Amino acid sequence: MNIKTIIVGSLAIVLAIGGTFLKMTSEETQATYTPRTLDNGGLTGQAGYAEYMHMLKADPATGLIDPNLVQQVRNEIMARAKVNSKAALGLNWTQMGPDNTGGRTRAILVDQANSNIVYAGGVSGGLFVSTDGTQTWTPVVGMQGILGENLAVSCITQTANGRIFFGTGASFEGASGSGSSGFIGNGVYEYVPGTGQVLPVVTNATAVPNNSTGSLWSMTNAIASYGNRLYLGTKDGMVWADPNGSGFYPTTLLDGLIQ
Repeated sequence: MNIKTIIVGSLAIVLAIGGTFLKMTSEETQATYTPRTLDNGGLTGQAGYAEYMHMLKADPATGLIDPNLVQQVRNEIMARAKVNSKAALGLNWTQMGPDNTGGRTRAILVDQANSNIVYAGGVSGGLFVSTDGTQTWTPVVGMQGILGENLAVSCITQTANGRIFFGTGASFEGASGSGSSGFIGNGVYEYVPGTGQVLPVVTNATAVPNNSTGSLWSMTNAIASYGNRLYLGTKDGMVWADPNGSGFYPTTLLDGLIQ
């Protein structure tokens, strides 16, 4: 074997090794996951949560959330879970709902006229209702999407005439909108059982969804009623208001601020 053959052979080996290294480097680069941050398009607060939930639930074929398809996937997951027996661990859990989709259950209300109707509010999943004494739960249809499913329900009340009101956002979880366990609210809403509508009662004047903890209605820690009067515990104190002759409440409630 002469020197020329050795040199050519060595170059071939070097090129082969270099090509393999470049290919591996390229594959590793393509497989690297870069989490989004505020510097590269990431969102925080309600908008970020809504975007994340949309990513998880949206149908890849349409880019839209199909509630029926989401429920089908949940049913399949539950069916598979039953196949893997937990008997060896001595565990026997019973799912009571609302199916682990609403986060922590911060509020619950039993209807004053029908004890089989129960409302539950999740800190990151909106309002759920049960009409069979908590055997099954259904997310309120009017709560779907960025203005509903994303609402952090913190408290619920029912007035003497049977109307349902709920507050959103709370300071208990430290709702900073920057990775903490709490979510920012956007005010007080009414749920109309007869129509399934969710109507704003008093909300922030800023853009919806609200992403600022500085807004007055970003945190409604408590809501209660006496007769048809509403009492609200906000981050700046307690406010109250009575409905007018048409049943509407003032859109600011600031006149009833109790220092």
